[in-house]
Amino acid sequence: MTIYVILNLLVVITLYHSATQGDWGNVFTCIKVLLLFIMLSLLDRILKVELPSILFVSVQLFIFAAMILGEVQAFYIRFSYWDTMLHTINGFLFAVFGYIILNIIDGQNPSNRSIVKQIHFIFTALCFSMTVGVIWEFYEFVMDSFFGRDMQKDTIIRTINSMKINESTHSVTVFNNINDVTINGKNLDLDGYLDIGLYDTMSDLYVNFIGAFIFCLLLYFSYKASSKCKIFRSLITSTRRR
Repeated sequence: MTIYVILNLLVVITLYHSATQGDWGNVFTCIKVLLLFIMLSLLDRILKVELPSILFVSVQLFIFAAMILGEVQAFYIRFSYWDTMLHTINGFLFAVFGYIILNIIDGQNPSNRSIVKQIHFIFTALCFSMTVGVIWEFYEFVMDSFFGRDMQKDTIIRTINSMKINESTHSVTVFNNINDVTINGKNLDLDGYLDIGLYDTMSDLYVNFIGAFIFCLLLYFSYKASSKCKIFRSLITSTRRR
């Protein structure tokens, strides 16, 4: 609750500052964050479960890092690793959510499950996280294609393998050491070719998988170690509300 109050105060301060500067885009972002915080606080009541406190705090910090620090404070631009870090954490957190949802549906104490069933739950949590990651990339593509956004960040590459140029012969044309790109006669001075989203999308999915896979490994070893992983178990343990 302390962290929840502090984060809300920081968002409100950011909202006020953005409003005084006339930056209504950031004001709208702050409002979205406040609504997400409210929805998160109601989630356990909607699911009729007591969500782990560590998970609750982790998701709050993730939302704040992604939208307030990332978008409003431009951490995505100032720190090249910021987006990659958040997608990795995203993969981890949604694997946690996937596993908790399975536990709610199953209703059985995890310690009483067979190893085969536990592995099935772990694999399903991984698939759940990857599905969420793919849907998010769909969202980014739609926003870029139909609403003029640039959520799929560009990447400068210096090698292209293309069959499109020689479709008639079905041969691959290789361009190496690309150091110049021109669009409509204008030299962009990028020291390479401008890829408009593919590399960003694939790297996001790769790190999403890494985050989810790390959770699955921890979950498996936690299951094998029984009560030795109390901190990790507190992240995935939920109880039903009466």
